[in-house]
Amino acid sequence: MKDPKRDQDAERLRALLTAAAPSGPDDPNRAQRVAARGRRDRRRAITAGVIGLVAAAVIIVPQVLNTARTSDMRNNVTNQPTTATQQADGSATMTTTPCPDDPPLLPDDVAGATIPADAASVRLCVVKLPGSGQTTAWNPPVDALTVQTSAFLAVVADLPKADPARCDAIRVAPDPYVLLVGGSGSAAERVFVSNTCQDVTLDGVAHESGAVLDAFFDALAQQREAMHLDTSFGLSVSTEAGCGPGTHTSRQLTRGPAVTAQTRFEALVACDTFASKEGIADLNSAWPTSTRDLNRIPAEDVDRCPASDVVAPPTYAVTTWGDLVRFEFRACGNYVVGGYALGGDPTEPAVAQDMQFLPDAALADELGLP
Repeated sequence: MKDPKRDQDAERLRALLTAAAPSGPDDPNRAQRVAARGRRDRRRAITAGVIGLVAAAVIIVPQVLNTARTSDMRNNVTNQPTTATQQADGSATMTTTPCPDDPPLLPDDVAGATIPADAASVRLCVVKLPGSGQTTAWNPPVDALTVQTSAFLAVVADLPKADPARCDAIRVAPDPYVLLVGGSGSAAERVFVSNTCQDVTLDGVAHESGAVLDAFFDALAQQREAMHLDTSFGLSVSTEAGCGPGTHTSRQLTRGPAVTAQTRFEALVACDTFASKEGIADLNSAWPTSTRDLNRIPAEDVDRCPASDVVAPPTYAVTTWGDLVRFEFRACGNYVVGGYALGGDPTEPAVAQDMQFLPDAALADELGLP
C-alpha cells in the first residue's frame, strides 16, 4: 500500500532540487527515481546483517589522463595518485575538501553527528573500522558537492524528523562512512555515520542518515548534469590469476549517484581484456536505447543462448565521472549495471540494480560480453 506521507516527501525533494539547480540538462523524473532507489536501498539495508568487507588484491583505479592543466589528487582507498583535467568551473569538485590519504578511524561514539548550516562543500569518504582496521568495501566518488551544496542543505532541512523508535524492532545494519564538510573559511568537519539507524542533525533537527545520504547522491547527480568536465578517465589493472566464476578477485565499486540512461563510459574491461576505443564509442551510442531503468520498470527476461553453459567474465566499467561500476551477468545479452549497494555476500560487492543492459549480439561481441 502506498504511503502518502512518503510520496509527499519525495515530491517536496523533487521540487526543491529543481528550483535550486543551476541551468543545465534536466531530467524531471530523476528525483522520483532517486527517492524510489533510496526507499529500496534502505529497506534492503535494514534487513541486511553485515557489510561485505573485501580486501581487493586487484584494484581498478580511475585515473585521468593529463592532456592540459592537471590537479593532483589521491584515491583514499587505494592511495594511488590520480590526476584530473577539467574546465575551471569544475576543478573545485575534484580538489575541495579532499578525503584524507589515510582514512579516519570510525569513532566508538558517533552520536551527535551534525552537518554545519554554513556548509560550503560535502564529500563522501571511507573510514577504517575499529578493531580490524579495514576500510569500508567501496570507493567514494572522486568529486565533491560544491555547486549544489545549498540545494542539498535545503532538501535535508525539508526531510521529515527522524522517528527515534523506527529501529526498535529490527536488526540494525552497519553502514560506516564519513561526510567531510567544508565550511566558509573554517576547517572541514567530519560527520561520521556508523549504521542505517543513526540520525544526522541539521539546524537542531535530526534526520535519518539514509535519507541524508540519498539527498547527497541526488544533489551530486544534478551537479554533474549541470557541469561539463573535459576529462578522460582510464583504467589501471593488475594481472589476475583467473577470470572464471569463483577465481577472480572483486574490485571495489563506487558508492555514488545511480547509473542512468544519461551515464557515459570511458573504459570497460571484461576479465582482463579492455574494450577498444571504438567499442566504448559504440557502447555510449547504443546505451540510451539498450537499457531499462530498473527504478521505474521491471527487468526484461532475455537470454540469447538459453541452451548453452555460459561462463561470464567479471566485467567492470569506469564512467566519465570516474565511478567504477559493474556489469553483472544475468544471461546472454542481459546485464544489470550499477555501483556499490549495501548488503550482499561478504566476499562479493553487491551491485545496485540501477539499469538493465541489453546489448545486441554485435555490440556484445565487440565489447567481449557473452
